[in-house]
Amino acid sequence: MNTYSIIPIVALLFNGVAWSYIFINRKEWPVNNSFLLYSTNSTLWIINEIILRQPLPSEYIMPLIKINSIMSLAPTFWFLNFTYTFVGRKKDLVYYISSTSVFTTILISLSTSLILAGYIKTDWGYDRIQGLLYLPAIIVAIILPAVYSVYLIV
Repeated sequence: MNTYSIIPIVALLFNGVAWSYIFINRKEWPVNNSFLLYSTNSTLWIINEIILRQPLPSEYIMPLIKINSIMSLAPTFWFLNFTYTFVGRKKDLVYYISSTSVFTTILISLSTSLILAGYIKTDWGYDRIQGLLYLPAIIVAIILPAVYSVYLIV
């Protein structure tokens, strides 16, 4: 096993404990269900990152990176979903614009090389090569929903 996988494995264990606790206790509450969606996305993202840190045949790397883009572009949307439920606010136009932008960036990432252009081999595993639309995708799919989530909480 790659020693660079230790930190993601520890994160996976902590996330698994939190997910299990919420799942077992009062899973019928809407806030808990929203957190479970967010935590599930995080868990799948961490698992994919652990896999990408292992030696892999070259034909598996780019499909795993494309799958990883689903989880890496969506966590702040799931956090925004959790925030709306947590503060008791009805989902409005900003929520639906955010969900559409995240869905669109994921589709672009999966179907083209504009967001993730390729991969390189590094000491810790395989890393992504940024495409032409990588920075705009990060701003639209991650930064804007995160800032709005913090605004709703504060």
